[in-house]
Amino acid sequence: GVLFAAGLVERRLRRPPRAALWWGVFVLWGIVSVAWAIDADLAFRRIPTLLSLFALYLAAVSVKPRAREFYIVCLLAVVGAAIAGALGYVYGVEGAAAASHRGTLALAGQKMNPNSLGQALVGPLMLALAWLVGLRTALQKLTAVALVGLIPAGIGISMSRGAMLAMVVAISLLVFRLGPRKEMIIAALL
Repeated sequence: GVLFAAGLVERRLRRPPRAALWWGVFVLWGIVSVAWAIDADLAFRRIPTLLSLFALYLAAVSVKPRAREFYIVCLLAVVGAAIAGALGYVYGVEGAAAASHRGTLALAGQKMNPNSLGQALVGPLMLALAWLVGLRTALQKLTAVALVGLIPAGIGISMSRGAMLAMVVAISLLVFRLGPRKEMIIAALL
């Protein structure tokens, strides 16, 4: 609601794209399909979450962000991913005594799916790599290198093969598209 209101007040509200209409049809189909669910009570309890996520999606695609706002959101995503990667590395994997056993990722006693952590860190890693290539000053590059070093540590500790493959493919694609730059070589070595 706040995002819609801000878009109205600042006159940045625009018509949602056609894809939003199709997502609306998909959400409606999901709600109608609850009628023949095996556990209808469980399905009905999730409808408010579905509707609130769809409303958030509509707000996000209907309000055009400013360049500075977009930059800040990307920066916060990268910093958050670096913190998550560092915490995952520091607190480690519970129950992985041998290299052949995959453990459970646990932080402060809460168990989580390690694949989720690895997959969630791939996107911010690509933002950090793009940031690394585009920066000019040495301090900014050093900060970006630190962030690029922390995020893959979290991906590595998650032991998610899909996330590792996504990371390798994305870095390879960046090297292919931008050429072998020293920043990309440093990132690949990290």
